[in-house]
Amino acid sequence: MSTDKKLTKTLKKGDLFIIVTVIAITLVWFLAPFSGREDNLKLVIYLDGEAVETAQLSTLTEGKSFYVGGCEIYADSEGVKFVSSVCSDSLCVKRGTMTRAGDTMACVPERVVVSLKGGSSTHIETY
Repeated sequence: MSTDKKLTKTLKKGDLFIIVTVIAITLVWFLAPFSGREDNLKLVIYLDGEAVETAQLSTLTEGKSFYVGGCEIYADSEGVKFVSSVCSDSLCVKRGTMTRAGDTMACVPERVVVSLKGGSSTHIETY
């Protein structure tokens, strides 16, 4: 008996269905974080650990530049990025654009931290 015939006898329609289903679920699980962008994102800019600027990204249809601690930060409805910094290495500028809740980037020499908060309209307070 050849290998093809043995494989055909051991794999049935149900087996193929299970294999295809597992592959489909795995693809959805891995690709889900990359689909779409989150709504209700709130930009918070910190200088020396204190929040100095906030903005709701959904309201920034034209975009807005913030100047904090020697850094220029640009935000619009698509995301937030460092445009320029007076620091010597400008790693913050090379970081790119933040688009998801929980994303945080910093310009350490200038002590500026930019964070995106939210992602849902639910507000929970804890005590």
